[in-house]
Amino acid sequence: MKPQIIIGLTGKAGAGKDTVADYLVTQKFTKIAYADRLRDDVCFAWGIAPELLTERSTKEIPQTALAISGCQDSRFLQHILIVLAGDDRSQWEIEARMPRAPRWIMQRWGDYRRALFGADYFLIELANKIAEIDGHIVVSDVRFDNEAQQLNQLGAWLWQIQRPNLTAVTHHASEQGIKSGWIDCDINNSGTIDHLIENAADKLTLAIFGEKAA
Repeated sequence: MKPQIIIGLTGKAGAGKDTVADYLVTQKFTKIAYADRLRDDVCFAWGIAPELLTERSTKEIPQTALAISGCQDSRFLQHILIVLAGDDRSQWEIEARMPRAPRWIMQRWGDYRRALFGADYFLIELANKIAEIDGHIVVSDVRFDNEAQQLNQLGAWLWQIQRPNLTAVTHHASEQGIKSGWIDCDINNSGTIDHLIENAADKLTLAIFGEKAA
C-alpha cells in the first residue's frame, strides 16, 4: 500500500457508514470521526458513559439522563434554552427537564460549539488527530461541506454510502448531505452486509492503486 490512504464516508444516518468503516479497520485502517471530540465533550458535560451516545438502537430514543438540566455547562444551558423557548422563562423549566435523544443532543451540542468557537472547531480537532496517525485512516462521519473540503485538501477519497428508500432521520443541517462535487464514488447498500463489504473492497482496490474511484 502507498503511504497513508485517507477515506471519508458520507451518507444518511443508517446508510451503512459504520459497517464500511469497521470493514476498513480489518484492512489496517484507523477509524476516527469528526464526532469523536463532540462525544467526549457531551460525556464530560453530562457525566455519562460513551455507550449512551453510540448504541445505534437507542440513538433516536429520548433518555432521561440526557435532559438539558443534566448538563454542567451553563453556557450551553442558556444557549439551547433560548433557542428552544426564547425569553419565555416559564417554558425553560419544561424544556430543561424533557428527556432528549442522543442524536438530538449531539447535533445541538455541535451547533453550540461551532457558534462558540467557529465553524472549523471540529475540523481542527480532526486535523490534530490525523497528524498523530501514521497509517491509513477512515473518517466515518463526513456531514458538512467544510469537512469534505478539508479531507479533499488532504488527498482523501470521499465515498458516499447509498441505501435505497432511506430518509433523513431529522431535518438538522448535519443530515442534509454534502455537495455531490466532493464525492468520488457511490457505494450501493441495497443488499446484504456481505454485498456492501464486497462493494467497499472493490473501491478500496482502486484507492490502493491511487485511482480516484468512479
